[in-house]
Amino acid sequence: LPPLAPLTALMLLHLAHNALRAVPPLAALTRLRLLDLSHNRLRAAPDLSALSALRSLLLHCNRLAALPPLPPLASLTHLS
Repeated sequence: LPPLAPLTALMLLHLAHNALRAVPPLAALTRLRLLDLSHNRLRAAPDLSALSALRSLLLHCNRLAALPPLPPLASLTHLS
Protein backbone atom coordinates (compact mmCIF):
# COMPACT_ATOMS: atom_id res chain seq x y z
CA LEU A 1 0.00 0.00 0.00
CA PRO A 2 1.14 3.55 -0.58
CA PRO A 3 1.55 5.80 2.47
CA LEU A 4 -1.78 6.99 3.85
CA ALA A 5 -0.47 10.02 5.79
CA PRO A 6 -1.26 12.57 3.03
CA LEU A 7 -4.97 11.56 3.12
CA THR A 8 -5.82 13.62 6.21
CA ALA A 9 -9.42 14.33 5.11
CA LEU A 10 -10.22 10.65 4.51
CA MET A 11 -13.37 9.50 6.33
CA LEU A 12 -13.90 5.95 4.97
CA LEU A 13 -11.18 3.40 4.33
CA HIS A 14 -12.12 0.00 2.90
CA LEU A 15 -9.17 -2.39 2.72
CA ALA A 16 -11.13 -5.64 3.00
CA HIS A 17 -10.19 -8.74 0.98
CA ASN A 18 -6.61 -7.69 0.21
CA ALA A 19 -4.58 -10.39 2.01
CA LEU A 20 -2.90 -7.66 4.06
CA ARG A 21 -0.47 -8.83 6.74
CA ALA A 22 0.17 -5.31 8.05
CA VAL A 23 -1.41 -1.89 7.81
CA PRO A 24 0.53 1.32 7.14
CA PRO A 25 0.49 3.94 9.91
CA LEU A 26 -2.95 5.47 10.40
CA ALA A 27 -2.11 8.27 12.86
CA ALA A 28 -2.65 11.08 10.31
CA LEU A 29 -6.20 9.91 9.52
CA THR A 30 -7.82 11.71 12.43
CA ARG A 31 -11.12 12.23 10.55
CA LEU A 32 -11.53 8.55 9.74
CA ARG A 33 -15.01 7.27 10.68
CA LEU A 34 -15.03 3.80 9.14
CA LEU A 35 -12.09 1.42 8.92
CA ASP A 36 -12.74 -1.92 7.22
CA LEU A 37 -9.81 -4.31 7.52
CA SER A 38 -11.94 -7.45 7.39
CA HIS A 39 -10.98 -10.59 5.44
CA ASN A 40 -7.22 -10.05 5.49
CA ARG A 41 -4.31 -11.86 7.12
CA LEU A 42 -3.64 -9.50 10.00
CA ARG A 43 -2.18 -11.08 13.13
CA ALA A 44 -2.25 -7.84 15.12
CA ALA A 45 -4.60 -4.88 15.15
CA PRO A 46 -3.11 -1.58 13.93
CA ASP A 47 -2.45 1.34 16.23
CA LEU A 48 -5.80 3.14 16.53
CA SER A 49 -4.86 5.64 19.23
CA ALA A 50 -5.12 8.72 16.98
CA LEU A 51 -8.47 7.76 15.43
CA SER A 52 -10.75 9.64 17.80
CA ALA A 53 -13.52 10.06 15.17
CA LEU A 54 -13.68 6.32 14.40
CA ARG A 55 -17.26 5.03 14.56
CA SER A 56 -17.01 1.65 12.86
CA LEU A 57 -14.12 -0.82 13.02
CA LEU A 58 -14.29 -4.08 11.08
CA LEU A 59 -11.56 -6.60 11.84
CA HIS A 60 -13.44 -9.89 11.40
CA CYS A 61 -12.01 -12.78 9.37
CA ASN A 62 -8.37 -12.05 10.12
CA ARG A 63 -5.80 -14.09 11.99
CA LEU A 64 -6.08 -12.16 15.24
CA ALA A 65 -5.62 -14.43 18.23
CA ALA A 66 -7.03 -11.74 20.52
CA LEU A 67 -7.94 -8.10 20.30
CA PRO A 68 -5.52 -5.99 22.33
CA PRO A 69 -6.92 -3.31 24.61
CA LEU A 70 -8.34 -0.56 22.45
CA PRO A 71 -7.49 3.06 23.13
CA PRO A 72 -10.39 5.22 24.28
CA LEU A 73 -12.49 5.53 21.13
CA ALA A 74 -15.42 7.60 22.35
CA SER A 75 -17.14 7.67 18.96
CA LEU A 76 -16.91 3.91 18.28
CA THR A 77 -20.39 2.39 17.91
CA HIS A 78 -19.70 -0.70 15.77
CA LEU A 79 -16.96 -3.28 16.29
CA SER A 80 -16.82 -6.46 14.26
